[in-house]
Amino acid sequence: HKPRVKPHFAFVQGFNSNARLANDQRDAAWQARVAPGITVSVPSGKLYTEADYTYGFSTIQGRKTNANVSTHNLNAMARYDLTADTVLGAGNNIQLSEVPGAPGRTFVLETATAQMSHRLGPKLRASLTDTFQWFKDRSLTDSVTSFDNDFKDNGVAAAFTYDAAEDLSLGPTFSWNIRDFDD
Repeated sequence: HKPRVKPHFAFVQGFNSNARLANDQRDAAWQARVAPGITVSVPSGKLYTEADYTYGFSTIQGRKTNANVSTHNLNAMARYDLTADTVLGAGNNIQLSEVPGAPGRTFVLETATAQMSHRLGPKLRASLTDTFQWFKDRSLTDSVTSFDNDFKDNGVAAAFTYDAAEDLSLGPTFSWNIRDFDD
């Protein structure tokens, strides 16, 4: 099992008729994002690990809405085949990004995930996932006011998935989430 290095690139462009997502200040705008990156994966028997870095540059250009945002994403994950039917997984993503519309102001969003999935039958799977997020505005100084939106978020989800066809899976997901905003 040899480590693999894989560069990747994504480009997305679109048009949004309401870029501000507001009822009283609608503004149509063109949006675009370029995102080059590199992934290193290391398969090793029952264990698979992967690390990824992606840089993203996004722009939105409208009559009233104009913004450019740079992001840096570090992602790491590991998956272990406990049995032929049971898989354990863990991942962590750290995003350092500019605050939209505030060049030079940055925030950090970290997302950690743990998951267990089990095949119950030939076409039926179940999974349990715990996701923890932490958001922090990193640009705070004495002269800059916080948006007062730092938070910690924890979510638990259970899903049942039925493989209806080779490329089609259906099923319900039940989730519970709690968010704590720092004072």
